[in-house]
Amino acid sequence: QRKYNIKGGAKTKKEVHKILEKQNIDVAIIDLSLPDLEGTELLEIIKKKASQCKTIVFSMNNSQWVISEMIMKGIDGFVSKTSSFNELKTAIDEVMKENTYFCSTIKNISPSLFRFAEFQDNKLTKREKQVIQLIYHEYKTSQIADTLNISNNTVETHRKNIMQKLQASNSVGIIKKAIKLGIIEI
Repeated sequence: QRKYNIKGGAKTKKEVHKILEKQNIDVAIIDLSLPDLEGTELLEIIKKKASQCKTIVFSMNNSQWVISEMIMKGIDGFVSKTSSFNELKTAIDEVMKENTYFCSTIKNISPSLFRFAEFQDNKLTKREKQVIQLIYHEYKTSQIADTLNISNNTVETHRKNIMQKLQASNSVGIIKKAIKLGIIEI
């Protein structure tokens, strides 16, 4: 049985910074509603200051939009506060094994959201997501290059990487997969 060592708790932005500066954290269990810090900002701070740290959202906010946003931001797990303590322990164990974990309550809200989590190891970069958006809006390679201030060759490299990550064979495939995964909405 795995032993857990709780290194601290934080209720404010200042306390979060203090813990991250003084501790080597393996897993952060985060609430999305700290008084002076939104969940997305908290996640960004953790990823910036402790990039090796796994993140599990533990929240009552089970809205599809919030879950989708957190998945896109790269969380490792999401457990509803209505879940059992054993489920939280399972989430910790799974993310420590380099897996993602989403409790059944969350998975039942919208199963299609979790297809994106399958691509955690092949996450799309911010730039690749921008390219997908422009492909969706029917931009040609040269238009994408001009819009993003990059070369045509760079656009083609992004397109190739996107196709590989999404297992798509052309632009239509990219858009179909991106819609299915919730990367873009119609």
